[in-house]
Amino acid sequence: MRRTGTATNHAKFLTAAGVLLLMTVAIACSPVTGDSSDDFYGTTLTANAAAPPFTLRDQFGNRTSLSDFQGKVVLLTFLYTNCPDVCPITTNQLREAYDSLGETTNDIAIVAVSLDPARDTVAAAMDYSERWKMTDRWSYLVGTERELAPTWKAYYLDPTSLRPSAESDAAASHDSTHRPNAPKAGIDALVQESYLVIHSAPIYLIDQEGKMRVIITHPFDVAGLVRDVQALSNQG
Repeated sequence: MRRTGTATNHAKFLTAAGVLLLMTVAIACSPVTGDSSDDFYGTTLTANAAAPPFTLRDQFGNRTSLSDFQGKVVLLTFLYTNCPDVCPITTNQLREAYDSLGETTNDIAIVAVSLDPARDTVAAAMDYSERWKMTDRWSYLVGTERELAPTWKAYYLDPTSLRPSAESDAAASHDSTHRPNAPKAGIDALVQESYLVIHSAPIYLIDQEGKMRVIITHPFDVAGLVRDVQALSNQG
């Protein structure tokens, strides 16, 4: 995706303005303790709540449900194909983790849910998967905003689309991608097409019984993620 704006703009987009609310909502999180048998690298979700279900379409166009992965450890994350920074980093780390797990990969599933229904089509999901060599390593799920929004809400994600408008000074004052001195035709059209989705990039680890056990947030260590996946796999 074409980058717009300055380094300051870039830093703004890296902030988690799409708020991950897990510390302030119903799911209780507890700090990891060294004497626990569940001594995870990520944050333990002590409620052991059932992971909210969903059904969307994967990069092959097949209808795919979370329940399809029952009996496996699921690594669930939220991405979008035009993301310039956090998503490619997370995707690359997920591939590294997958390749590090060896035979354990038979017992896991990586699932990415789109945060950008306007541009994340089945074809875009396949292109992104091929580009990052993830086609056979994960399920990249897409859908309409109506289909995706309940899943975003259920997992405490709030993706915010920034679409700058040349006619709206108020919007421009809150949108660092807007260029007030640029020619209206062309530059504004380009920026309109190149909006960024502000989001967090959590990875939920869901156990074989479909319960949310651990959450890992960006930035994270691949070795720590692998360790947590192996620990959950061994508990199954």
